[in-house]
Amino acid sequence: MAIDVASIEGHSDKQPDTKHYVVPEGISALNVSYSSRFAPAHSIMEDCVNAQWNIMNHNECTVCLVEHNECTVCLVDHNECTVCLVEHNECTVCLVEHNECTVCLVEHNELEHNELEHNELEHNECTVCLVEHNECTVCLVDHNECTVCLVDHNECTVCLVDHNECTVCLVEHNECTVCLVDHNECTVCLVDHNECTVCLVDHNECTVCLVEHNECTVCLVEHNECTVCLVDHNECAVCLVEHNECTVCLVEHNECTVCLVEHNECTVCLVDHNECTVYLVDHNECTVCLVDHNECTVCLVEHNECTVCLVDHNECTVCLWTIMNWTIMNVQSA
Repeated sequence: MAIDVASIEGHSDKQPDTKHYVVPEGISALNVSYSSRFAPAHSIMEDCVNAQWNIMNHNECTVCLVEHNECTVCLVDHNECTVCLVEHNECTVCLVEHNECTVCLVEHNELEHNELEHNELEHNECTVCLVEHNECTVCLVDHNECTVCLVDHNECTVCLVDHNECTVCLVEHNECTVCLVDHNECTVCLVDHNECTVCLVDHNECTVCLVEHNECTVCLVEHNECTVCLVDHNECAVCLVEHNECTVCLVEHNECTVCLVEHNECTVCLVDHNECTVYLVDHNECTVCLVDHNECTVCLVEHNECTVCLVDHNECTVCLWTIMNWTIMNVQSA
Protein backbone atom coordinates (compact mmCIF):
# COMPACT_ATOMS: atom_id res chain seq x y z
CA MET A 1 0.00 0.00 0.00
CA ALA A 2 1.50 3.30 -1.05
CA ILE A 3 1.80 5.87 1.72
CA ASP A 4 1.50 9.56 0.96
CA VAL A 5 4.14 10.87 3.31
CA ALA A 6 3.45 14.44 2.31
CA SER A 7 -0.10 14.11 3.58
CA ILE A 8 1.05 13.31 7.10
CA GLU A 9 0.65 16.30 9.34
CA GLY A 10 3.92 17.68 10.57
CA HIS A 11 6.00 15.60 8.21
CA SER A 12 9.44 16.83 7.29
CA ASP A 13 12.58 15.38 5.80
CA LYS A 14 14.11 15.36 9.24
CA GLN A 15 13.46 12.11 11.01
CA PRO A 16 11.60 12.71 14.29
CA ASP A 17 12.82 11.24 17.53
CA THR A 18 10.81 8.06 18.04
CA LYS A 19 11.57 8.05 21.73
CA HIS A 20 9.52 11.20 22.20
CA TYR A 21 6.84 10.45 19.65
CA VAL A 22 3.37 10.23 21.18
CA VAL A 23 0.95 7.78 19.60
CA PRO A 24 -2.24 9.67 18.77
CA GLU A 25 -5.29 8.77 20.78
CA GLY A 26 -7.66 6.38 19.03
CA ILE A 27 -5.01 4.93 16.73
CA SER A 28 -6.05 1.82 14.84
CA ALA A 29 -4.54 -0.37 12.14
CA LEU A 30 -7.26 0.41 9.64
CA ASN A 31 -7.22 4.19 9.60
CA VAL A 32 -3.70 5.28 10.47
CA SER A 33 -1.43 6.96 7.94
CA TYR A 34 2.08 5.77 8.52
CA SER A 35 5.61 6.51 7.48
CA SER A 36 8.55 4.47 8.63
CA ARG A 37 10.31 7.69 9.30
CA PHE A 38 8.39 7.72 12.56
CA ALA A 39 9.97 4.36 13.41
CA PRO A 40 13.53 4.01 12.09
CA ALA A 41 14.17 0.52 10.77
CA HIS A 42 17.43 0.15 12.64
CA SER A 43 16.04 0.90 16.08
CA ILE A 44 14.89 -1.67 18.63
CA MET A 45 11.44 -1.38 20.17
CA GLU A 46 12.04 0.41 23.44
CA ASP A 47 8.64 0.22 25.02
CA CYS A 48 5.11 -1.08 24.54
CA VAL A 49 3.99 2.03 22.72
CA ASN A 50 6.62 1.62 20.05
CA ALA A 51 5.95 -2.11 19.96
CA GLN A 52 2.27 -1.56 19.26
CA TRP A 53 2.98 1.20 16.76
CA ASN A 54 5.52 -0.86 14.86
CA ILE A 55 3.58 -4.12 14.76
CA MET A 56 0.41 -2.38 13.69
CA ASN A 57 2.20 -0.82 10.77
CA HIS A 58 4.07 -3.87 9.46
CA ASN A 59 7.49 -2.84 10.62
CA GLU A 60 8.18 -6.47 11.34
CA CYS A 61 10.79 -9.09 10.58
CA THR A 62 9.91 -12.69 9.72
CA VAL A 63 12.76 -13.99 11.84
CA CYS A 64 12.41 -11.93 15.00
CA LEU A 65 9.37 -9.75 14.47
CA VAL A 66 9.65 -7.92 17.74
CA GLU A 67 13.30 -6.94 17.92
CA HIS A 68 14.22 -6.49 14.29
CA ASN A 69 11.58 -3.87 13.62
CA GLU A 70 11.26 -4.67 9.92
CA CYS A 71 8.66 -5.92 7.48
CA THR A 72 9.53 -8.27 4.64
CA VAL A 73 6.37 -7.57 2.66
CA CYS A 74 5.99 -3.81 2.53
CA LEU A 75 9.48 -2.51 3.27
CA VAL A 76 9.07 0.55 1.10
CA ASP A 77 7.99 2.79 3.93
CA HIS A 78 10.20 1.05 6.44
CA ASN A 79 13.38 2.13 4.73
CA GLU A 80 14.41 -1.48 4.30
CA CYS A 81 14.48 -3.81 1.34
CA THR A 82 15.22 -7.52 1.41
CA VAL A 83 16.46 -7.41 -2.18
CA CYS A 84 18.52 -4.24 -2.43
CA LEU A 85 19.84 -3.40 1.02
CA VAL A 86 22.69 -1.36 -0.36
CA GLU A 87 21.72 1.72 1.59
CA HIS A 88 20.82 -0.23 4.68
CA ASN A 89 24.06 -2.11 4.98
CA GLU A 90 22.30 -4.94 6.73
CA CYS A 91 21.85 -8.69 6.64
CA THR A 92 18.39 -10.15 6.11
CA VAL A 93 18.87 -12.70 8.90
CA CYS A 94 20.27 -10.64 11.73
CA LEU A 95 20.18 -7.09 10.43
CA VAL A 96 21.20 -5.53 13.68
CA GLU A 97 24.56 -7.18 14.26
CA HIS A 98 25.70 -8.31 10.85
CA ASN A 99 25.71 -4.92 9.18
CA GLU A 100 25.84 -6.46 5.75
CA CYS A 101 23.73 -6.86 2.62
CA THR A 102 22.99 -10.28 1.17
CA VAL A 103 22.41 -8.99 -2.35
CA CYS A 104 24.61 -6.00 -3.02
CA LEU A 105 27.67 -6.52 -0.83
CA VAL A 106 29.87 -5.19 -3.56
CA GLU A 107 30.10 -1.83 -1.88
CA HIS A 108 30.24 -3.23 1.64
CA ASN A 109 32.69 -6.04 0.97
CA GLU A 110 33.38 -6.43 4.70
CA LEU A 111 31.88 -6.45 8.15
CA GLU A 112 32.38 -3.61 10.56
CA HIS A 113 32.95 -6.02 13.41
CA ASN A 114 34.77 -9.28 13.94
CA GLU A 115 32.22 -12.12 13.86
CA LEU A 116 34.31 -15.08 12.90
CA GLU A 117 31.48 -17.50 13.59
CA HIS A 118 29.77 -16.18 10.45
CA ASN A 119 32.94 -16.49 8.38
CA GLU A 120 32.04 -13.33 6.51
CA LEU A 121 35.45 -11.85 7.15
CA GLU A 122 37.11 -14.80 5.50
CA HIS A 123 34.55 -15.16 2.77
CA ASN A 124 34.41 -11.57 1.61
CA GLU A 125 31.57 -12.55 -0.68
CA CYS A 126 28.63 -11.03 -2.48
CA THR A 127 25.63 -13.18 -3.30
CA VAL A 128 24.86 -11.42 -6.56
CA CYS A 129 27.99 -9.95 -8.08
CA LEU A 130 30.96 -11.96 -6.85
CA VAL A 131 33.02 -11.06 -9.85
CA GLU A 132 35.10 -8.63 -7.88
CA HIS A 133 35.13 -10.78 -4.77
CA ASN A 134 36.17 -13.89 -6.60
CA GLU A 135 34.43 -16.06 -4.03
CA CYS A 136 31.27 -18.12 -3.85
CA THR A 137 28.40 -18.01 -1.36
CA VAL A 138 29.19 -21.37 0.25
CA CYS A 139 32.79 -21.13 1.41
CA LEU A 140 34.07 -21.71 -2.13
CA VAL A 141 36.99 -19.41 -1.55
CA ASP A 142 39.33 -21.82 -3.22
CA HIS A 143 36.98 -22.48 -6.09
CA ASN A 144 37.38 -19.05 -7.61
CA GLU A 145 33.78 -18.89 -8.72
CA CYS A 146 30.82 -16.53 -8.73
CA THR A 147 27.23 -17.75 -8.44
CA VAL A 148 25.81 -15.21 -10.87
CA CYS A 149 28.41 -14.15 -13.39
CA LEU A 150 31.20 -16.71 -13.30
CA VAL A 151 32.40 -15.89 -16.76
CA ASP A 152 35.68 -14.60 -15.47
CA HIS A 153 35.90 -17.40 -12.95
CA ASN A 154 35.67 -20.08 -15.57
CA GLU A 155 32.27 -21.19 -14.39
CA CYS A 156 28.72 -20.22 -15.29
CA THR A 157 25.71 -21.29 -13.25
CA VAL A 158 23.39 -21.20 -16.26
CA CYS A 159 25.34 -22.71 -19.08
CA LEU A 160 28.35 -24.59 -17.78
CA VAL A 161 28.79 -26.49 -20.99
CA ASP A 162 31.95 -24.67 -21.88
CA HIS A 163 33.19 -24.35 -18.33
CA ASN A 164 32.73 -27.99 -17.50
CA GLU A 165 32.26 -27.18 -13.83
CA CYS A 166 29.42 -27.02 -11.34
CA THR A 167 28.64 -24.53 -8.58
CA VAL A 168 29.11 -26.93 -5.68
CA CYS A 169 32.53 -28.55 -5.98
CA LEU A 170 31.43 -30.55 -9.02
CA VAL A 171 34.58 -29.72 -10.84
CA GLU A 172 35.39 -33.39 -11.20
CA HIS A 173 31.87 -34.27 -12.24
CA ASN A 174 32.10 -32.55 -15.57
CA GLU A 175 28.44 -31.57 -15.64
CA CYS A 176 26.13 -28.69 -16.49
CA THR A 177 23.25 -27.82 -14.19
CA VAL A 178 20.96 -26.59 -16.96
CA CYS A 179 21.83 -28.30 -20.19
CA LEU A 180 23.33 -31.66 -19.31
CA VAL A 181 22.50 -33.09 -22.67
CA ASP A 182 26.07 -32.93 -23.81
CA HIS A 183 27.52 -33.78 -20.43
CA ASN A 184 25.35 -36.82 -19.99
CA GLU A 185 25.39 -36.35 -16.24
CA CYS A 186 23.02 -35.14 -13.55
CA THR A 187 23.45 -32.43 -10.90
CA VAL A 188 23.76 -34.88 -8.00
CA CYS A 189 26.52 -37.24 -9.03
CA LEU A 190 24.16 -39.23 -11.28
CA VAL A 191 26.93 -39.85 -13.73
CA ASP A 192 25.61 -43.30 -14.50
CA HIS A 193 22.04 -42.12 -14.98
CA ASN A 194 22.63 -40.38 -18.26
CA GLU A 195 19.95 -37.80 -17.64
CA CYS A 196 19.17 -34.13 -18.11
CA THR A 197 17.45 -32.17 -15.34
CA VAL A 198 15.64 -29.84 -17.72
CA CYS A 199 14.56 -31.84 -20.72
CA LEU A 200 14.55 -35.54 -19.89
CA VAL A 201 12.34 -36.32 -22.81
CA ASP A 202 15.21 -37.68 -24.82
CA HIS A 203 16.90 -39.27 -21.85
CA ASN A 204 13.77 -41.07 -20.76
CA GLU A 205 14.92 -40.89 -17.14
CA CYS A 206 14.04 -38.95 -14.01
CA THR A 207 16.19 -36.74 -11.77
CA VAL A 208 16.06 -39.03 -8.73
CA CYS A 209 17.24 -42.42 -9.91
CA LEU A 210 13.89 -43.09 -11.62
CA VAL A 211 15.62 -44.76 -14.50
CA GLU A 212 13.04 -47.51 -14.56
CA HIS A 213 10.14 -45.07 -14.40
CA ASN A 214 10.67 -43.80 -17.91
CA GLU A 215 9.45 -40.32 -17.08
CA CYS A 216 10.28 -36.71 -17.77
CA THR A 217 10.02 -34.10 -14.99
CA VAL A 218 9.07 -31.32 -17.37
CA CYS A 219 6.69 -32.85 -19.86
CA LEU A 220 5.26 -36.02 -18.35
CA VAL A 221 2.26 -35.87 -20.60
CA GLU A 222 3.69 -38.44 -22.95
CA HIS A 223 5.20 -40.52 -20.19
CA ASN A 224 1.95 -40.76 -18.29
CA GLU A 225 3.80 -40.96 -14.97
CA CYS A 226 4.38 -38.75 -11.95
CA THR A 227 7.63 -37.44 -10.48
CA VAL A 228 7.37 -39.41 -7.24
CA CYS A 229 7.09 -43.00 -8.33
CA LEU A 230 3.36 -42.63 -9.09
CA VAL A 231 3.62 -45.02 -11.97
CA ASP A 232 0.33 -46.62 -11.04
CA HIS A 233 -1.43 -43.28 -10.75
CA ASN A 234 -1.22 -42.57 -14.45
CA GLU A 235 -0.76 -38.86 -13.89
CA CYS A 236 1.32 -35.99 -15.17
CA ALA A 237 2.83 -33.42 -12.80
CA VAL A 238 2.46 -30.60 -15.30
CA CYS A 239 -0.84 -31.15 -17.03
CA LEU A 240 -3.03 -33.39 -14.87
CA VAL A 241 -6.19 -32.17 -16.52
CA GLU A 242 -6.58 -35.30 -18.57
CA HIS A 243 -5.33 -37.58 -15.82
CA ASN A 244 -7.80 -36.28 -13.27
CA GLU A 245 -5.40 -37.03 -10.43
CA CYS A 246 -3.18 -35.09 -8.06
CA THR A 247 0.56 -35.31 -7.50
CA VAL A 248 0.32 -36.58 -3.93
CA CYS A 249 -1.63 -39.80 -4.25
CA LEU A 250 -4.98 -37.97 -4.41
CA VAL A 251 -6.31 -40.49 -6.86
CA GLU A 252 -9.62 -40.69 -5.06
CA HIS A 253 -9.94 -36.92 -4.85
CA ASN A 254 -10.39 -36.58 -8.60
CA GLU A 255 -8.47 -33.32 -8.73
CA CYS A 256 -5.78 -31.65 -10.76
CA THR A 257 -3.07 -29.49 -9.21
CA VAL A 258 -2.85 -27.17 -12.19
CA CYS A 259 -6.41 -26.69 -13.34
CA LEU A 260 -8.65 -27.35 -10.34
CA VAL A 261 -11.38 -25.16 -11.73
CA GLU A 262 -13.45 -28.10 -12.90
CA HIS A 263 -12.52 -30.30 -9.97
CA ASN A 264 -13.52 -27.81 -7.31
CA GLU A 265 -11.06 -29.30 -4.83
CA CYS A 266 -7.79 -28.38 -3.21
CA THR A 267 -4.46 -30.14 -3.43
CA VAL A 268 -4.30 -31.18 0.22
CA CYS A 269 -7.41 -33.25 0.85
CA LEU A 270 -9.63 -30.14 1.01
CA VAL A 271 -12.44 -32.00 -0.66
CA ASP A 272 -14.93 -30.74 1.87
CA HIS A 273 -13.66 -27.19 1.55
CA ASN A 274 -14.87 -26.95 -2.02
CA GLU A 275 -12.05 -24.65 -3.01
CA CYS A 276 -9.60 -24.38 -5.87
CA THR A 277 -5.98 -23.37 -5.43
CA VAL A 278 -5.87 -21.56 -8.74
CA TYR A 279 -9.23 -19.89 -9.24
CA LEU A 280 -10.93 -19.26 -5.90
CA VAL A 281 -13.47 -16.93 -7.39
CA ASP A 282 -16.45 -18.92 -6.21
CA HIS A 283 -14.91 -19.43 -2.81
CA ASN A 284 -14.56 -15.71 -2.13
CA GLU A 285 -10.91 -16.19 -1.33
CA CYS A 286 -7.84 -14.96 -3.12
CA THR A 287 -4.43 -16.45 -2.42
CA VAL A 288 -2.56 -13.28 -3.38
CA CYS A 289 -4.55 -10.34 -2.08
CA LEU A 290 -6.96 -11.40 0.68
CA VAL A 291 -7.61 -7.83 1.70
CA ASP A 292 -11.16 -7.79 0.40
CA HIS A 293 -11.90 -11.39 1.26
CA ASN A 294 -10.82 -11.11 4.86
CA GLU A 295 -9.75 -14.74 4.82
CA CYS A 296 -6.51 -16.66 4.75
CA THR A 297 -5.57 -19.70 2.71
CA VAL A 298 -4.92 -21.85 5.80
CA CYS A 299 -8.18 -21.56 7.72
CA LEU A 300 -7.16 -18.21 9.26
CA VAL A 301 -10.65 -16.85 8.86
CA GLU A 302 -10.74 -15.82 12.47
CA HIS A 303 -7.38 -14.15 12.22
CA ASN A 304 -8.68 -11.61 9.73
CA GLU A 305 -5.31 -11.42 8.04
CA CYS A 306 -3.89 -11.23 4.56
CA THR A 307 -0.71 -13.12 3.74
CA VAL A 308 0.55 -10.59 1.22
CA CYS A 309 -0.94 -7.19 1.98
CA LEU A 310 -1.29 -6.96 5.76
CA VAL A 311 -1.64 -3.21 5.69
CA ASP A 312 -5.33 -3.16 6.43
CA HIS A 313 -5.45 -6.36 8.45
CA ASN A 314 -2.90 -5.34 11.00
CA GLU A 315 -1.57 -8.86 11.48
CA CYS A 316 1.41 -10.88 10.42
CA THR A 317 1.52 -14.15 8.52
CA VAL A 318 2.67 -16.15 11.53
CA CYS A 319 -0.19 -15.61 13.95
CA LEU A 320 1.07 -12.44 15.60
CA TRP A 321 -2.41 -11.82 16.87
CA THR A 322 -1.24 -12.73 20.36
CA ILE A 323 1.76 -10.43 20.15
CA MET A 324 -0.37 -7.51 19.04
CA ASN A 325 -2.88 -8.08 21.84
CA TRP A 326 -0.02 -8.28 24.29
CA THR A 327 1.41 -4.97 23.20
CA ILE A 328 -2.00 -3.30 23.25
CA MET A 329 -2.65 -4.51 26.78
CA ASN A 330 0.72 -3.23 27.88
CA VAL A 331 0.05 0.12 26.29
CA GLN A 332 -3.31 0.38 27.96
CA SER A 333 -1.91 -0.64 31.34
CA ALA A 334 0.88 1.88 30.94
